[in-house]
Amino acid sequence: MADAVAVVNPKRVEKHPASILAGVGVAFKVCHALIKAGRDADCSICAAVDLKKYLDFVAVATITDMVPLRGENRALVRAGFQALENSIWPGWNALKKLAGLTGPLETWHAGFTFGPRINAAGRVGRADAALELFLTDLSARADELAQLLDEANRERQEIEKGIVKEAIDEIDETFDKEKNFGIVIAREGWHAGVIGIVASRLVQRYGRPVAVIGMDGESGRGSCRSIDGFSVLDGLNACADLLIQFGGHDMAAGLEVEACNLEAFKERFNAFAAEQFKGADLSPVLNIDRAVDLNEMDDALMDGLKRTGPFGQENPEPVWAVMNVEVAGAKILKEKHLKLTLVNGNSRIDAIGFNMAEKLSSGPVDAAFSLHENTWNGRTSLQLNLKDIRPAQG
Repeated sequence: MADAVAVVNPKRVEKHPASILAGVGVAFKVCHALIKAGRDADCSICAAVDLKKYLDFVAVATITDMVPLRGENRALVRAGFQALENSIWPGWNALKKLAGLTGPLETWHAGFTFGPRINAAGRVGRADAALELFLTDLSARADELAQLLDEANRERQEIEKGIVKEAIDEIDETFDKEKNFGIVIAREGWHAGVIGIVASRLVQRYGRPVAVIGMDGESGRGSCRSIDGFSVLDGLNACADLLIQFGGHDMAAGLEVEACNLEAFKERFNAFAAEQFKGADLSPVLNIDRAVDLNEMDDALMDGLKRTGPFGQENPEPVWAVMNVEVAGAKILKEKHLKLTLVNGNSRIDAIGFNMAEKLSSGPVDAAFSLHENTWNGRTSLQLNLKDIRPAQG
């Protein structure tokens, strides 16, 4: 392996202002510096390069890498999503068409619409399909590749569903909230391409940092996801002598471990988490920014939210709550999503709760939500994205 001529990593300098950048942000900054140097040297090729047309790639990758959405990251994402809404790339336009996105885009589209389909190619399908999608200049070919990625994503979802069930069944056999603070779950044959998503699902269920490992003979590769207040990277550092390799950041990381060290890793990771969480109440808490009346959810508020976004890691969107409102037209979509209309006097607004089918109930409810725009059949309207919903508490 050749020695590096240079290492470009802002994290090597303590408290460097660019240390929050995702890898794609660092790459973008390096390209910007090289082009600027070229232009200063009267390079005609550099003078013709416009990096702005690549900002949609920078924005989506920054969101999906779960880095803090503040400072320069926030500026890159804001500019990138503006470019994405009117992208010059057939690949992005094919994905938007496939997902039925015709209106304004929000950061959650990166994590729930674009990211899963792009990543599915490397997880269960042809890894080069996503690359070709963004290299092709032909709209028809982009449509074909987008469809291929969508099919791979559906396959990924089925694999993920099976692993999540197996993991939950095993964890629930012995889980004790007073003893289990850092969860490590491993099994032979678990698909390495989906274990990161499985880890996220388990974090949501148990409210603990989780490592999910797919074993393959004498070793296994794993993905970790964390909760606020716990650096999963610190947890892995505490187990460094038990691991072949590891890396990542506070909220997400990867690792490789030998089978002979697996049980020791489980015990030490849990012990480290237990020490960090000593005396803490890990019961799930949903922080509400403000209780409101339903009629306050209007276009003026939506316009204000647009100006304060984009929202994401370390810049969360506001969470509102309404109390004791009526429910109309409730139904279940795709056997897992809850669709309904909240009603209070003359005020009515549609709401959707992703993966909340089990929360369907009759009678008045209290609901926590964020405010979004939903475009369907060319019509844009306000919609509440539910964070939680319960029978009204009086």
